[in-house]
Amino acid sequence: MADTIKEAQPTLVLATMNILAATALASVFCASVSSLSAQVPGSGTSPDSSANAQSHPAFALGISGGGASFRNGSSSQAVATIIEYSFLRSITLSTSPTIARATDSTGRFVTSGILDLPIDVGVWHRFEGPLSPSLGFSVGITIPVGDTTTGFGNGTSSFGGSVGASVSPTEVLHLSVGAGRGLTGTSGSAYAPGSTTSVSAEASVDIGERASAGISYGGNFGSSAAEPLARVIGGGLSYSLAGPLTVALDASHGYGSQSAKWAFSLGIGTAFAGISPVSATTPLRRLRKLFNGNGIGSSKKSGSSSGASCRARKCR
Repeated sequence: MADTIKEAQPTLVLATMNILAATALASVFCASVSSLSAQVPGSGTSPDSSANAQSHPAFALGISGGGASFRNGSSSQAVATIIEYSFLRSITLSTSPTIARATDSTGRFVTSGILDLPIDVGVWHRFEGPLSPSLGFSVGITIPVGDTTTGFGNGTSSFGGSVGASVSPTEVLHLSVGAGRGLTGTSGSAYAPGSTTSVSAEASVDIGERASAGISYGGNFGSSAAEPLARVIGGGLSYSLAGPLTVALDASHGYGSQSAKWAFSLGIGTAFAGISPVSATTPLRRLRKLFNGNGIGSSKKSGSSSGASCRARKCR
């Protein structure tokens, strides 16, 4: 058993490196998108102005990759493409097609494939006045395109919803809270798995005109709270490369037997800029876009998906 795990470790490291390499290469495409956005009339003044650093472009794209490890020895890696389109200044349509790779606790069985496809519609508004409050809510459907035999698909469509609010006590300090719930038993929403209520609280501080650092808490409560980000604390850093083009590095530590012990993500694109409460603009929301609600890494599903794949291939 120990020899098998040792043999699997280089493969896991190589897979993670490949994911990060793909994320870095995507920066070329994202930079092109950012340049086109900057040419739109009324898009702002200088690339590093504080006003532009908090803007969210009408069309936003992001590439995110990362990995998660669990206390039972299983692990998973994923790469997601985040696509958002905003219209009427307050409505955001988003999706995040994802591919994943999971290894069971023995290190012997590895599965990979595409995950169920989430599609979300969010509405948010930022109010004028003290604290600059913003409020948003989102509803989503997950299209069952993942393979159920490997554990990457639910096999049925599912629904979920969430609400979020944020305030800015000062020009550089931002606080946000959120809650979500799966509206069907097998929800794959990015906000909450089925039969589970999720809550979150986050704080971030701007560092100069380009950088931001944040801390996060997230918890899932309910009958199916076994998810990669079930109960976590974490944080992240983001840096504006040019206008809305942002690079973000986030990590979390889970407590309890059901959460991933460690999870991390590295993303680049224009989808991570701004303060929208319905977009991936905070550390926990960025991690959830990559990991939550798709069944790629919970301590229960990781083992079962690898086992299902092994049965399909008649492994011994």
